[in-house]
Amino acid sequence: MTLFDRVVDRLLAKPVDALVRQSLADYFAGKWEGEDPALFHAIIYGDQSKLHIDPTAVINNALFNLSSGEITISKYAFFGHNVCLYTGTHDFLKFGRERQITVPRTGRDIVVGEGAWLASNVTVVGPCTIGENAVVGVGSATRPRRPCAGPCGSTTPTSGCPPSNETTLHRMSPSGDGG
Repeated sequence: MTLFDRVVDRLLAKPVDALVRQSLADYFAGKWEGEDPALFHAIIYGDQSKLHIDPTAVINNALFNLSSGEITISKYAFFGHNVCLYTGTHDFLKFGRERQITVPRTGRDIVVGEGAWLASNVTVVGPCTIGENAVVGVGSATRPRRPCAGPCGSTTPTSGCPPSNETTLHRMSPSGDGG
């Protein structure tokens, strides 16, 4: 990173962070009157400019770890409660303090496709792409470098640890025959 890049990053990091926090606060303000607001408060760890959430997505109280990559949540994707998305990792081959501080900065991106549903208590570990309209069952955990919910674009629900395919969803035709 050049000196110029470091200076710009240092000057803009806090204003961008504040804008993202305010935008999320505005997004959640008054959405669920009478409900416990903690159920709808996302937790964001890391550089918030690496988090991209479509305005139609529902994230509830998800945890986003942005230490080692970007996270993109596409249109109409939705999460149950306590969904965790981790881009960060530590080098398990290191020991002591070196293990604590050795964290890659990039390369572990997570993308949640359009219309995907991550049920409650799902854990996603990057790098990972969850296909369009995929369903990841309650309590499932994904692993890096594997399709998280069937092939990209799949409508195959998955569950378990690691997730396994159970069935394929078919969109109903206007005639109601599923084809």
